[in-house]
Amino acid sequence: MNTSRLQISAKHLGQLALPNCCERCFWLNMRLNWKLPGQFFAGIFSSIDAYTKRIVGAHYAALGRVPPWLPIGEPLEVPHWSRFSSYDAATRIFVVGAPDEMMRLPSSRLGIYDYKTARLTTHQDELGPLYAVQLNTYAWLAGRLGLGDTEQLALVYCEPVTENCGTDELVALTDETGFAMRFAATLVPVDIHQETIPQLLARVREIVDAEEPPPRPGCKDCQRLEALLEALGWQTKVNPPWTE
Repeated sequence: MNTSRLQISAKHLGQLALPNCCERCFWLNMRLNWKLPGQFFAGIFSSIDAYTKRIVGAHYAALGRVPPWLPIGEPLEVPHWSRFSSYDAATRIFVVGAPDEMMRLPSSRLGIYDYKTARLTTHQDELGPLYAVQLNTYAWLAGRLGLGDTEQLALVYCEPVTENCGTDELVALTDETGFAMRFAATLVPVDIHQETIPQLLARVREIVDAEEPPPRPGCKDCQRLEALLEALGWQTKVNPPWTE
């Protein structure tokens, strides 16, 4: 495989910041584009995130301000991921991303936010390092593209309100076409550490340039993959039969 020029998304880069990141899985994904278990994302969440963004835009257009669960600012058009991108010459890696929301704050600096349709739980806390890199990558890209300096990064957890709903409220949310669901929004600030992005890109280059995949230190996904190949009677090797 020609690895002279790579492309990576902000979210994929964030995987390297997770304490349990398996560099073998990362190598396989980058070198062979393998979609290993746990690397799929349900499309419904993207739809809800897009709907949340529409609500913010409609609120600003109608009232001249964003909803109260966001900081005061002016929503900006987010470029398509193909334009919200930058080539890092030091590592020869093309970095792409697409933040859910960007705003011009009163200071004229940027606020960058990512929507998460989920309850803020211990599991979500465990993903904090990934999300922090993802948001800091957006800030890094915005600066390189001349969009401005970033003042605030934050996650906005949109939690479905399904408990303690009275009968009258549930009836009001229902009509002949279906039903609506309320969401409670919680803003969780993220520290700005853009200096970590070049360091992680250097780590990506180091991993991907290795001729052999890194060892697997107890990774369950790797073990499942090995078991599947053995069950099918295939010997473990870098290039699986379907790529030959």
